Amino acid sequence: MPFLTHAGSLGISIILLATGALVPAQPIDGLREGAEQGNATAQFSLGKRYANGQGVRNQEITTQQDFYEYLLLATTRTSTMEQEMNKAGEDGYRFQKVMGGDIALGGSEMVSLMMKERAPDGTEANVVRGRFSYRLLATNQTSTMQAEMQELGQEGYDYRGVTVFESFFGGDEVVVIMELDNKALHVSYDYVLLATSRTSTLQAELTEVGQRGFKLVGMAVGDTVFGGDEVIAITRRTVPR
Repeated sequence: MPFLTHAGSLGISIILLATGALVPAQPIDGLREGAEQGNATAQFSLGKRYANGQGVRNQEITTQQDFYEYLLLATTRTSTMEQEMNKAGEDGYRFQKVMGGDIALGGSEMVSLMMKERAPDGTEANVVRGRFSYRLLATNQTSTMQAEMQELGQEGYDYRGVTVFESFFGGDEVVVIMELDNKALHVSYDYVLLATSRTSTLQAELTEVGQRGFKLVGMAVGDTVFGGDEVIAITRRTVPR
């Protein structure tokens, strides 16, 4: 004869049949409520229900697919790129990648890829317009670049990308993209840029700044202002509050 017992921690009613099988009688909504409250047993049981499709409506187990929209920006001038990136940021896009190089028609161009996430129904429910702002720094002298990055870092700008390309006025320029999250709590950053043509020197310098809490976030190779190729390493640390 079957009888009724209770699992005390969850209040789950379980019917013990003559066969010895345990039949869960707890509704799916009750399990979900317990899982949301952090109950590990409820979380486990709910996971099994979803895996087996027991007591779950079809629409609940349907995978929700996000959608992404991309915007490609290309220009020979960093000032123009900064304006276009900030305009895209106002429309809900966020910077993803940057590269620079020669183009088919001659000359060199910088290309930035921006991305916007859409909700599964195709709307812009997931888009936060104007969340991110951008500053582009361009120079052929690392000392100047470090000072500019340090100044922006104190304002909360975070390093996001670096590339090297031949500028509109001639000569290679290192271009660094800095991003400010207008919706996040203010955080300040310190930056140290290392530039050398000798890898053994770079290793020693990276080790030294690493012991001071600086983490490598970017590298690039380009012609220096004095001629010849140079490896440029960008390191960053969060400023303690």
